[in-house]
Amino acid sequence: MPSLPGQGKGGDGIEIMPSVRRVMRYCGCTFDEAMRLPTDVFLLCSKNMFIEDLQKTPEGRKYLEDCERMAKTEPDIEALKQKGLEYRSVKE
Repeated sequence: MPSLPGQGKGGDGIEIMPSVRRVMRYCGCTFDEAMRLPTDVFLLCSKNMFIEDLQKTPEGRKYLEDCERMAKTEPDIEALKQKGLEYRSVKE
């Protein structure tokens, strides 16, 4: 993959197209095949490979759990009841 010289680990350089490399690894395709994928398929493959990589480490799994927790927009009413708290909807 193309990289910037003299930067990164041990002077190997910084990879400037990590998403292409992820898609190639995830799909088992060549650079040309990855670049010819429809944009939505390319982005989905890149996202799935990124998530798969995060699931391999405890820190990554914690990060994904935190992301899922923070993305919730509805309160956990059962958890509130278990703690003895009352939930009142704004609509009431």
